[in-house]
This record gives sequence, C-alpha cells and structure tokens, in this order.
Amino acid sequence: MAGTKIYYVEDDRDDAEIVAEAFAGHGYEIHVFNNPVELFHQLHLDEFLPTLIILDINLPLMNGLEALQLLKAEPKFSRIPVSLLSTSEPGVGFDGKDLYFLKPTQYHDYEKIVTRLLEHSKRAASAVSQVRRVPDDLKDHPNIMRLKAKLKEDLARLRDTKDSRS
Repeated sequence: MAGTKIYYVEDDRDDAEIVAEAFAGHGYEIHVFNNPVELFHQLHLDEFLPTLIILDINLPLMNGLEALQLLKAEPKFSRIPVSLLSTSEPGVGFDGKDLYFLKPTQYHDYEKIVTRLLEHSKRAASAVSQVRRVPDDLKDHPNIMRLKAKLKEDLARLRDTKDSRS
C-alpha cells in the first residue's frame, strides 16, 4: 500500500519469504534485513520512518530483544510499532507492550498473524501523528550520533567478515 513501509529483520530466507508472501496477500510489500545493524543503518537514512518493524529474536550481531530495546530508547524510533515473530520465547527484556508471535507451522496461521500485525500498525499510527518524518532537531541528538558511530563500526566489521569469507 502507498505510504506504508514495513521492515522485517529475519536471517532465515525461507521464513522471510513466507512472511513476505503473507503480506503480499494483503497488498503490502515488506523490506527484509538480515540483521539489526542493517535495519538501524536504513532507519538512519530514512526520511520517513516505517509504519511497522517486525523482529526475529535469534539474529546475528544483535538479538531481536536488544534491537527492540535500542528502538525504544531512541526518541527518533520509539513510536514505531514493533512486533516480535520468532521460534523463541521472548523471556527477559520483553515488557509485553509490543506484540509477540510464535512462528507457526501452517501458512494460513501466518496470514492471521499478518492481519493482527496490520491492525496493530494502524492502531499505533492513529495514536501518533500520521507524518513519520524524522524531526530535524533529533538528527544531531547525542544518543543518535553515538548510535550512528556504533552502526558504522558494526557495518565495517560486517563487511570485513563478509570479505574474509569470500
């Protein structure tokens, strides 16, 4: 749908394809990231923030709960609705304010989850301003500057790791 950006952080390609198909069945396209570092890099580049972020828990470089904590700690990202979709229970660090779904084994159950995720996103969007532009005064916020520096380091380390595997 126009004006809707949905980000999904998932390192398992098969799971990512299933979720993408389920969203496509509702008329939505999602952007998949392999790890939270790639997500944060994109978020810092975005002029308009996504309407929903979905995180797996078991991820490389940083787990989904750590990514959730960073998202909620940064004023720039704290109002983005976030949901967890994983084979793991959220456990410690999950306050229950965000939606959590256990990955199902049947495709039709994914469709039900997508319906709930879209409802969650719409409710959250109506609770905050419809304009999701990053305020200019937050772009140079000290916490964001530190996070950007950390993300640059992590991306460089990720590139070095990929290069050494080639």
